[in-house]
Amino acid sequence: MKLKYILVLIPFFLISCKGIKGLDYKESTQSILTRHNWYEVCNNSKSRIYTFTSSSFTKTEYDNEDFTDFNYKKEFQVLEYKENGLRLQRDNEVYNCSVVYDVKDLKYIQMECNSQNKFILLNGWSSKDLAAQNRAACY
Repeated sequence: MKLKYILVLIPFFLISCKGIKGLDYKESTQSILTRHNWYEVCNNSKSRIYTFTSSSFTKTEYDNEDFTDFNYKKEFQVLEYKENGLRLQRDNEVYNCSVVYDVKDLKYIQMECNSQNKFILLNGWSSKDLAAQNRAACY
């Protein structure tokens, strides 16, 4: 009889533990980043599109705010996605990246990557309009 009550109480216990890490559903970093392109419009009138796939990260830069005057494209290999980050590689340089995103509506991400010799910072918005409204100080 006690076993019957315990079996009935286990689902209620799990539901009440929703806030405990590991029992709460959290979308993966890979899922968030690969959901769609991320856009950035810079104060210096340049614009960028960031594209993530399971195996690559591409940064495309334009010389105008309208994403039409192509400047260059850089592609990085994704070595791994981690919780709140990822590791990239380009030209034998490995970057450790941390990713911060707006958990509420996932319209904004910020990614900071460091290697031994280089640094990458991006502020990505989920749409071109949001990027234009929230210009970044790009380097």
